[in-house]
Amino acid sequence: MYFAKFFHKAPSDDRLLLYTPDVLMGIYARKINYADYPNGRPSYEVDGNLFGEFLRKDYPTTHEGVSAYRDEAEKLRQSGYVETHHTEYTLRDLEGDDTPKPDWQKALDEVLLAMFADPVPVQAQCIAALKDTPAENEPVALWARAHYASATGAADALALCEQARDGLWACKAAGTGFYTWSLRPRKVEAYVLELLCRRTLMAGDAMAALTAIEQALEAEIDTDRTVLRANILCDHFPEREEDAFDDIYRYIHFGHYTSITSRPSFASYAARRAADTAAKRASWRWSLSNTPANAAAISEAEHAFAGRFPDDYRAFLKTRGKSVLFVRAPHEDASLHFHAPEQLAQHHADVVNFLTMTESVEEAADAFREEYGVSLAHLIPIAEPNNASNALLLHIEPGDNYGHVYVWNHDGAFELVYEQNGFDEMMRALLDGIEEQDAGALDLFNIRPDTQ
Repeated sequence: MYFAKFFHKAPSDDRLLLYTPDVLMGIYARKINYADYPNGRPSYEVDGNLFGEFLRKDYPTTHEGVSAYRDEAEKLRQSGYVETHHTEYTLRDLEGDDTPKPDWQKALDEVLLAMFADPVPVQAQCIAALKDTPAENEPVALWARAHYASATGAADALALCEQARDGLWACKAAGTGFYTWSLRPRKVEAYVLELLCRRTLMAGDAMAALTAIEQALEAEIDTDRTVLRANILCDHFPEREEDAFDDIYRYIHFGHYTSITSRPSFASYAARRAADTAAKRASWRWSLSNTPANAAAISEAEHAFAGRFPDDYRAFLKTRGKSVLFVRAPHEDASLHFHAPEQLAQHHADVVNFLTMTESVEEAADAFREEYGVSLAHLIPIAEPNNASNALLLHIEPGDNYGHVYVWNHDGAFELVYEQNGFDEMMRALLDGIEEQDAGALDLFNIRPDTQ
């Protein structure tokens, strides 16, 4: 979590005030000519702060840290600095852009700080300050009202949580951005959905709660959310208890999962897993949770890519659709998440956005065409593992490579490996490869074979 405020003072003094949990930093937002320093980069500024900083201080609690953050921001304002509209916490050069931040965005900043650090009465004051401003119906404002209602046990808390979710999703569907300060939109979405899950669970609707927490985890992985999901499965869907166990097994040594590991059934599960580890056996299993896709959803997804999915992948979507494959290696676990048809376009956009951080779209497309004879526009991320920035890519451009499936790794962003001639062929290669601990198959999950 990062909160970043940028300040400008004429003629050219730009500063960043950055708060992360427990640490408050003041950073000079300026280009640095390292040639001016004898050793290229000194360790400290003349005032004793770290190089490039004018402030650094630790705080034991978020409340104290946020209070100090507000105080330092006010000191800058009183010294003639003007807060600018920038929000990207990694930014270190404003490049002459000193556009002031609008008042309604400043008000939303205060709401976010209050939610994370202040008592309920202060939150109420910050929320009230949004009335009749452009911020009043922003997704963050809707989340804040839902958060406050939940904290105070208001009768409309669940309805406000649903309103916050719907408002956020409406912005996503319309492709319009919304203000989240320095938080990533997906982080805000995850918070909203987690809150909805908790309120829905209190209302007695376990299925809706499970749906909400799984959507929250898709937006952002978080230990508390993983524990919440596991408890919902064990308490309300005992037939899916092993899914919960598979989710947390390799992480139990961190100590967050006693509500799961203390269950009698976990002991027998853990004994089976320990026996497999001792024998250096690897295995896989499908989660009992899957959402088959209907023909309309498949056709709509195909239309988005101006193509047709191969018959084997279409059959998979109709029988399993959105689903999870658990992978159990001797010393490491993973899970492969297959996307629903309606998610494919966004995942494709995410991959293209990553590729074009250093290249243009045309250059990226040319690279894949020249090296592999495939169309970037028709390379669809159909699944990704939970513990690695990798993906399975399905190619649907008509031609020699139609239907081929590849493994893609963001570390080798312009490389396609482990090519298979079709979806079914890829699944056979992966499932057999997991059991045989084949290096090529396990590479998708960033798992090294343990066959010695």
